[in-house]
Amino acid sequence: MDKNRNKAKNKRNYQPNFYPVNQRFAFLVLSILLLAFTIAGACYNDLPIPERVHLHDLSVWVMLAAIISAAVNLLSFFIDHYDKRDNEHKYEKFANFSKKAGWILFVGALIVHIIDLILNR
Repeated sequence: MDKNRNKAKNKRNYQPNFYPVNQRFAFLVLSILLLAFTIAGACYNDLPIPERVHLHDLSVWVMLAAIISAAVNLLSFFIDHYDKRDNEHKYEKFANFSKKAGWILFVGALIVHIIDLILNR
C-alpha cells in the first residue's frame, strides 16, 4: 500500500524536461545540417573537415556513422522535450551512449584516414 502512495506522490512531483523553443529548433536544424553535409560528402566520396583535411573512402563512411550518432544525440533532446513520461534517465543513458559512440567513430575515421595516407604514399 505504501508503494502505491509513493508512486502517486512522485507522479504529482514529477516535472518533465523542458527545453526552450530556440534550443529545440537549434538542435533540430543542426542535426539536419550535419546529416545533409555528411551524406553529400559520402555521395561524392570527399568529405572536407577543417584544416584542409579531406576524407575519402572508408574514412568517409566511418565519419558518416559518427555524424549520425551526433545527430541522433541532438534529436534525443528534441524528443525528450515532447515525451512527458517519467523516463528522463533512459534519455540520459541514450545521450551518453550516442555521445561516446560518436567520439569513438570520429577518432576512428581520423585514424582510418591517417592509415590510408601512410599506405598510399
